[in-house]
Amino acid sequence: VDPPSMEELAKHGIPGFKGYQPGDYDYSTKMGGLPALREETRRIHEKKGRLLLYTCPPACWQGTRIGRAHGKEWALMTAPGVYSYRWLPQGEGWYLCLYVPAWRDHFSKVMAERILETGADGYRLDVAAALYPCYNPAHAHYDGTVRSTVAPREMAEFQRVCKQAVHAKSPDAVVTTEYGGSDFLTQFSDGYMIASMAFYHPPEK
Repeated sequence: VDPPSMEELAKHGIPGFKGYQPGDYDYSTKMGGLPALREETRRIHEKKGRLLLYTCPPACWQGTRIGRAHGKEWALMTAPGVYSYRWLPQGEGWYLCLYVPAWRDHFSKVMAERILETGADGYRLDVAAALYPCYNPAHAHYDGTVRSTVAPREMAEFQRVCKQAVHAKSPDAVVTTEYGGSDFLTQFSDGYMIASMAFYHPPEK
């Protein structure tokens, strides 16, 4: 069975990523803000545990500061003129292109501050090893050819800049990705997670 779409979830009052308003990476005031997260991190460390924060760097809700300022400008296009809305219901946000230098520079600085402030042990870059094609003609990586829609070197630079920014402020912290992407990309992160799942369906009698 295919998973429900973001639109389908929204019909049932399940907000998906919209509920978290991704893009600015602010602290949740409903959950106590930075003080509460710092205290939780302290408790985890006290028990000899480690904490990696989760991020989904392409997801950007239209109501965030970064979404209002640069969402459309930095958004990924699945075809010329066609914006991707993965992770959010169509028209409610952007799927940002990780090949855009300005986005990686902004994001890497924000997350380096978050790691320093919280005392967390690092963070995970979800989908930051997935080379999705982008046809946005305003982006420097795209020159009108199919080959230029995918930019492995720009993705590697995204990972490298994120890691460098964190290490500059918190030398022992790590930046990981979801999957490795390729042998080329794995050298630019501190590690990656592989989710191996097997589903067993017993034969019908």
